[in-house]
Amino acid sequence: LHAVSPDSCAGMASGASCPIICEQGFTPSSEPVCLGGNWSQAECNPAKCVYPPVVEHSGALESCARMPSGGHCELQCRTGFAPTYRSIACNHGQWMYSTGARCIPAPCLAVPVVRHAASLEACVPTPSGDECNYDCEEGYEPVGVLSCYEGVWNQPTCHPRRCMAAPSAADVEDMRSCIGTPSGAICRTKCSSGRRPTANFVCQNGRFITEGVTCSLPLMRSADCDSMPPVFGAKTSPCSFTHSGDVCPVKCDDGWSLEGVAECMSGSYSRVACHPPRCDGNVAPMSHAQDMSVCRGLENDATCPILCDAGYLAAGERRPRTAFSRDPIPGRVCS
Repeated sequence: LHAVSPDSCAGMASGASCPIICEQGFTPSSEPVCLGGNWSQAECNPAKCVYPPVVEHSGALESCARMPSGGHCELQCRTGFAPTYRSIACNHGQWMYSTGARCIPAPCLAVPVVRHAASLEACVPTPSGDECNYDCEEGYEPVGVLSCYEGVWNQPTCHPRRCMAAPSAADVEDMRSCIGTPSGAICRTKCSSGRRPTANFVCQNGRFITEGVTCSLPLMRSADCDSMPPVFGAKTSPCSFTHSGDVCPVKCDDGWSLEGVAECMSGSYSRVACHPPRCDGNVAPMSHAQDMSVCRGLENDATCPILCDAGYLAAGERRPRTAFSRDPIPGRVCS
């Protein structure tokens, strides 16, 4: 059965053997031998699968070598892959690859773990290479994509939300510069002039903590200074409050010079003054008077002595009209 008997075996001597040829997929159990005019029994049996199957991404399958026809080789896929069928069959010396038995990337069968994420049970199962949409708890936002690769989930996160709305509180200035502050970070409170913040704004999971944040007038200490008296010739408003040891900035009118520093010490400001400019121009010439260049550079309200020519007497002194006028006030002259 399943054999093709060659004609060349006819008339062979007793004790001789005759090779038989089996149909494709069969192998002879032995060669028939001529004994006393009769051939011994021989069969063509289904062929074995001599070599192990070759399956991409599988583990070692050498144990499946010489598998009898009808036997099955259990697929052992390497880590990250799973078999489409548990085994592959041997049929008359051929592995049955046509059944579709192979190792494919493994799906993710476990519920992924993402801290601060909503329920992720709907992500099971997810084929390898696919993604699963996920939502985060209130105050958190997703960072990254949740995807499956060869049976393993990647590691996206739910990150605390940034604060995307400006905070507000009593007596606080425009705080739009705080937009985009990361969770856990502070945004310094800006107060109007003369007020100080009681606390700073803190961003927490997308919202600013405003409790306890306001702008208030600073508490006076015994060594602090209250309002500074006006300074003649100063263009800046005097300070309404200065801590002890701090300086109140004073700026004089154009052309005037500042003397001293307005420092608060033990409740009082140190002396400070604004002086008008000196008379730097030339004095107008006078009849019968000598060179008057010595009068240049005199301070405001200072006098300049008159030196008359021989035979003349000084009958007065020349006094500048104001710090802003170099013309002398008419008075006594050299006579």
